[in-house]
Amino acid sequence: MATLPELLEDLIRREFGPSELAAVLALANSGAAAEAHTHRVADLLGAMVTVRRRSPSEIYEWAGLQLARHLSNALPVLTKNHTSARSMLLQVDALAHEVQQRLLPGTASPHFWADLLDAQTIRIGFDGPELLARLLEGAVRGLCEHFDERADVTRSLPPAALTERRLVDVQITVERRANSGPVPAVGAERRSGGGTTGKPARR
Repeated sequence: MATLPELLEDLIRREFGPSELAAVLALANSGAAAEAHTHRVADLLGAMVTVRRRSPSEIYEWAGLQLARHLSNALPVLTKNHTSARSMLLQVDALAHEVQQRLLPGTASPHFWADLLDAQTIRIGFDGPELLARLLEGAVRGLCEHFDERADVTRSLPPAALTERRLVDVQITVERRANSGPVPAVGAERRSGGGTTGKPARR
């Protein structure tokens, strides 16, 4: 399977055309490009910020949305045992690890955890960079699209001492087609991880 940088290049070409991809690649390649896949991803998305004249947050959210749309169809193994985005997000750490192993082999990913705040709202937490949270926000929306659901994504503030803590709250509204079947009961889904604002539970 293509690596994440290769997949991003393909998504840019599909969305904006080959000339736009050429401009992004020229800019991404003009700096001191690193060999590591994770650095290459940052180079590509940073070049898109300049070429598209958008903020980094917008570009990372776009990338997350496009990646989730693509992977939901290209890797049915990720969604085959789920009937809603909610059930997938409650296993967000395992899902992130699976995607990371396929797209960025040999790299480490943050530990994610999820908690139900109420019947429709899930809080996803992790310790990491802000732009990764923006990528996650886009991916959540793309995942909900796959299940004909809508995600209202907001952010919560962690304790001030936890400067790397990111808390992403996802309220899911079901917009299912008539023949799509019911949403599984909350009791039938398993939570992943530990607390919401304190130290995450050990796995």
